[in-house]
Amino acid sequence: MNYTYKSRVTKKTYALKELVDLPVAERMVLKNDLEEAIEGMRKEMYDERYRVNEEDKWFKAVSFKIGLCTAFLDEIKNVEALDMSEVDKVTLVFLRKKLQVLMGVSESDRVLRESRELAVRHIESIKTL
Repeated sequence: MNYTYKSRVTKKTYALKELVDLPVAERMVLKNDLEEAIEGMRKEMYDERYRVNEEDKWFKAVSFKIGLCTAFLDEIKNVEALDMSEVDKVTLVFLRKKLQVLMGVSESDRVLRESRELAVRHIESIKTL
């Protein structure tokens, strides 16, 4: 089952499996939203602890929502833990293969070489700032 979460902050609905593709800034906003939602629901459950019991429909629904938010938060933490340099290395291998098919070996090698040189110059320019 593909679970979703509708953010109160961004007003967007997110699928659990799509979190890996989110831009870093949006992922951080979502992470904060989830943490606040979990904290709010836990406080609400604590405040209602004498009025409801664990068999209450409301209690079960809130418990499920906390579990869902926690799953999303865990997935965001997993995505953050990915070593993007490893992902980029593997991406480069597949990109090289696709470019060779589209452009031919020598042209794709030239484009990748130029791109690498631009990247090196860019990194060197930011170091001097």
